[in-house]
Amino acid sequence: MKSLSLRDLIRRPRRAGLNLLALTVGAVAYMVLIAAADGALAQLDAVASVLGGELVVQRWGATSPWGSQLRPEQVAPLAEIEGVRSATPVALGKTRFQSSRYFLVFGVDAETLPPPGLGQVVGRMLVPGQGEVMVGALASRRFLIDVGETVEVAGEQLRVVGVYRTGRSLLDSGAVTDLAAVQRLFNHRDTVNLVLLDLEPWADVDTVGREVVRRVEGVEAVRAESWVEAYGQLAALEGFVHLVAIIALGIAVLGVSSVMQIDVAERTRELSVLRAIGWSRWRVARLILGEGAWLAATAGLLAIPVSILVLRLIDGLDPKTFHAAGFLPRFVPVSTALEGFAVVVLAGLLGCVPPLVRALRLHPAVTLREWF
Repeated sequence: MKSLSLRDLIRRPRRAGLNLLALTVGAVAYMVLIAAADGALAQLDAVASVLGGELVVQRWGATSPWGSQLRPEQVAPLAEIEGVRSATPVALGKTRFQSSRYFLVFGVDAETLPPPGLGQVVGRMLVPGQGEVMVGALASRRFLIDVGETVEVAGEQLRVVGVYRTGRSLLDSGAVTDLAAVQRLFNHRDTVNLVLLDLEPWADVDTVGREVVRRVEGVEAVRAESWVEAYGQLAALEGFVHLVAIIALGIAVLGVSSVMQIDVAERTRELSVLRAIGWSRWRVARLILGEGAWLAATAGLLAIPVSILVLRLIDGLDPKTFHAAGFLPRFVPVSTALEGFAVVVLAGLLGCVPPLVRALRLHPAVTLREWF
């Protein structure tokens, strides 16, 4: 039956091609949107691990990293909690920078410089309090910034002393300077946004997290690998992206369903003859569902390399015209590819339901009498 379904598709290449194109476009839209949303959140998750920390301490109920503000009296006790090896205060700033409307600046406490995950550095580490800054490799390439130059950040001139590469687009598209500079430039006063806790090897993450909440009022402590999930706004954004992706795929499925209904209408006599010579309704259903399955599976496989190509093209866009360039992933994760493949196959089969119902309602005797 599979070979017969495939043969029927090959027999009508133009119509099969239209269906395949519609499903592939829908599948690409689904995979790109999901990969972009998940990749952007993963970039935020990576900040904690790159700057050094197994636990992230933030203000209780904060809806974004920038909405979290911790006072000195909340920060000071954290380093004294049993099992905490070091506590790294981090201040965040976002500003316009040259042609970019969204440039991130990370302020790290002077005692923790350099951050453990900063990676390869060209130049040298910055000296706190000297008006110095380090820029990420992507920012250096896109804005043509090199070591020794002076750049304006939030209205102040800072000298570039190093270029770092972490392998994370969010960090590599921004800059790192000392904590006091970010607090001054972005009007944080004496507050910080986050405190990253590096724990002793023997310490239990959950136990230390509970002790943080008990000792310090108005904060919450979450694991570094999942701290972004604590933000309701970002979770809502991810849900919205999933909804848009499903709608995009649904539109493609409607197109496939319409074309297949026309196809079934044109094959009325053929299907009636098959029924007349002994084909059961189930066998006819298998024929139509087989065609849908072949189309959907092929579209799902084609969508994976096409989605990767789309993400690579987006990554290569000029940030002057597309400000998200550099923040999105350059590949489709295996989990997203598998999810997208499964969803498009299911969607393709669902698109076969209306034409399938039409085919099963055929009465061979009536149809053949009308034709002959």
